[in-house]
Amino acid sequence: MAIRCALVRAFVFVLAVIFGFAIIGFAGYGPGARLSNFRSSTPNRLKETDVISLMGKSLAPAQYQYRHEEGSVVETPSEKAAEAPFATETASTSKLDSGEDQLEAVPGDVAKTSDLCYQDRQLSRDESYNFFEDTSESWAARKKVHLTQMKLQQKNKDVLKACTNPMSNTFWDAHYEPSFSCAHQRRVGRWGDGGKWVCDPHTIAQKATSKDRCLVYSIGSRGEYGFEQSVHNEISASCEIVTVDLQHWSKYTERTPPDYVKYHVHEIGPAKKGKTDISALVKLLNHSNRVIELFKIDIEGSEWRTYKSWLGEGVFIRQIQVEVHGLHEGVRVAHDFFKFLFDSGYVIFHKEPNLECYKCVEYSFIKLRPSFSEDIPAPYAHCSSGDNAMSKRQSHGFMDEPDVSWRKRRAIHKAQHNLQMKHLSQGLASMLEARWFWDSQYNPTFSCVYEQRIGKFGAGGKYVCDPHKITASAESTSCLVYATGSPGVSWPFDKSVQDQISKKCQVVHLDPTKWDVDARIKGTKPNYAGTSNIPDTYKSLGHEGRTIDILQIDCNGCEWTSFQSWFGDVSKLDVFIRQILVKVYGVQQGVSVVNALFEMLHKKGYVIFHKEADLVAKGNNIDYSFVRLDQTFFH
Repeated sequence: MAIRCALVRAFVFVLAVIFGFAIIGFAGYGPGARLSNFRSSTPNRLKETDVISLMGKSLAPAQYQYRHEEGSVVETPSEKAAEAPFATETASTSKLDSGEDQLEAVPGDVAKTSDLCYQDRQLSRDESYNFFEDTSESWAARKKVHLTQMKLQQKNKDVLKACTNPMSNTFWDAHYEPSFSCAHQRRVGRWGDGGKWVCDPHTIAQKATSKDRCLVYSIGSRGEYGFEQSVHNEISASCEIVTVDLQHWSKYTERTPPDYVKYHVHEIGPAKKGKTDISALVKLLNHSNRVIELFKIDIEGSEWRTYKSWLGEGVFIRQIQVEVHGLHEGVRVAHDFFKFLFDSGYVIFHKEPNLECYKCVEYSFIKLRPSFSEDIPAPYAHCSSGDNAMSKRQSHGFMDEPDVSWRKRRAIHKAQHNLQMKHLSQGLASMLEARWFWDSQYNPTFSCVYEQRIGKFGAGGKYVCDPHKITASAESTSCLVYATGSPGVSWPFDKSVQDQISKKCQVVHLDPTKWDVDARIKGTKPNYAGTSNIPDTYKSLGHEGRTIDILQIDCNGCEWTSFQSWFGDVSKLDVFIRQILVKVYGVQQGVSVVNALFEMLHKKGYVIFHKEADLVAKGNNIDYSFVRLDQTFFH
């Protein structure tokens, strides 16, 4: 694995020199805390079937329908609000990538939290080990998404059980999707191989300068310190960073580790096999019972043989960022690996295939109490969150969250977008497979707290931003979905919308191919427009003035030649599409066309909230999910 990736990287470097392209640079991660005691909470419980009405009450948009006008509870910790997304001391200390750019400061007067609101957030604090402060209603919605996703995973568990290929990318395409989403998750580190997704790094940064302190472990180095550098520069210079490798750094490089890195030589694994387990390591380093905020481990396939040695007496790991390599040990071992982490309280909040080898996948986990995966709580009390007008206004009424939290979203988007602009490739993709281009281009810049996969795992499933809000809208006003490229055989996306969002959603199929062209099709003709021109269909069906909640596009490459027709002429007919779920196929039309599509969507106010590689196609095709925000979000 290591040799192959090294050869591939060398090949890319030679091409980059020939064509004068800069290979994408460094960045990183970070922080920590001490485990403390928590007050237990025993709220009333609801059946899972009751949660829709619960979520619809306060989390659904307040009867917002877009009127074709562009532009048309303070989340308070017990002390004071977070000043900046990744600031550890002041906003000016936060850096991006090489340290040249600074993140937008988040201003900070916050009202004192009432006892009622404090109690309302107690369950989220308790079940997240004091990492999150959600209202009971918001936390219930998170649990609902988690339970739904885990049921899908269980249903999918035996798919490909007879798989005999130990490097099967098909397995990863159909298994182990995220069941949790962090509102302010961010990719920390360089784009492409080496970057990691961290849940709410600003929360870790705040802990770094408190009495909790910050402890980060990086397992597997090979003389490279990009991750450690990013922890230090982008999260907090106060983080204590421990790097562990089975060989001394001088075996890999003449460059000494940075001053802020404590380098130790150990082979991580079971003690009974003569290796060092993490329990013994934290005891040796006097870290027993301290919170390891980030545990990054990349040990080239040894994760399958060592994972049970990561946890143990005196070890508390908040987040695990691990790259899994193929299926060298077999499918059963992979299932056991995830079961072990799930049973230990970890949930997946991000999944990113490494498209350099496409059979390797980066997973990010966060630890929650086992009770999070049990039943759904009834709300403790109604807690007024204060000023949340900004999120409503800038999301066209779709989102409703405290201004303090929303400003963090804006700062994260700005940071990620600036990185994208730095790293835009202008021609390298035409020389290599498309997956090389997608590996380092166009990553998510926004996160939906309740995003959920609609449809099955693997091909056909799509990620939708906060679908329960579309459910509430369908019940109170309307729900309109356009889908293109449907083959007419099983209408999988249509059925998934009806089953998982609302049977009241009106789904219109746009496809120039006759819907019953396949003789196997039986039953009633669906709501079928027989065209791929969205504005014309929108007008002819009498949908003017209505919001298209979801536009799903999967048409085997037609996206590159049709994207200019997705929207009408603003001066005549402005088609408002809330979310766009599009599968892009390769880069056959050239990088300039790819960039033009993404630039158009950005100008229209769309942000990427999910990116998923099609691993059956070896990562050459990508599913993107966008949500539309007001132009004021970007300024």
